Amino acid sequence: MRKNWMIAAGVVIGGMMCASLAYSATLSVTVKADKQYYSEGETAVFNVELKDGNSWAKEAGLTLRASFPDPATPVSLVFVSIGHYKFEPKLGKTPKDQALNVEVYQGKKTTRPAATAAANITVFPVVDSTFTVKEGSHTNHTDITLQISSDADHELMVSEAAGFDDAVWQPYAASLAYVLSNGDGVKTVYMKFRHLFLNTEETEQRTINLDTVSPAVTIMSPSEGAAITGKTQQ
Repeated sequence: MRKNWMIAAGVVIGGMMCASLAYSATLSVTVKADKQYYSEGETAVFNVELKDGNSWAKEAGLTLRASFPDPATPVSLVFVSIGHYKFEPKLGKTPKDQALNVEVYQGKKTTRPAATAAANITVFPVVDSTFTVKEGSHTNHTDITLQISSDADHELMVSEAAGFDDAVWQPYAASLAYVLSNGDGVKTVYMKFRHLFLNTEETEQRTINLDTVSPAVTIMSPSEGAAITGKTQQ
């Protein structure tokens, strides 16, 4: 039977309580997160394991209390099997560093936990990484400036090749100097962003027309050798 241990503010408000059993001093609890780094909007996965010595501990006579920093997320430890529980909160705009804390109590009147454990995770905000060309859509010079909107947890690489064969990862910067390839015409600049911890990548591209040839000026009138008088034509 699937059972939920509903816990809020460290107080059990639901679940099955049975008669007390005598547990040894080897009662232990472990809390593990599926991974260390998450982004906002993801669902975190915590696994809680309860043991008495080398055996999985039955819940009879035990009270599990847990806390999580997001006040909008009630802590619900879901019973999976004997000694195994799971907590899966959807991460909102909460503190960057978070932890699920679990305490195990023996008996109904016990005020001191028999075992405690915690698992820490790091939550990063969702960032829409992008860039613009400072010079706009046209330039007369190969030297241009790329203005970048991202955050310090990203690396980036820049290239005119969609496969980034000639590029290397470099630290994030709000502004980056770049040299276009020789030859007039429309150039496409690609930028790839990589999050240092989440292992996610995204690519943006912009086009700019390079025209380094100065315009030629031709005087049509007066013709070569013609004299110009002070009179104006009416």
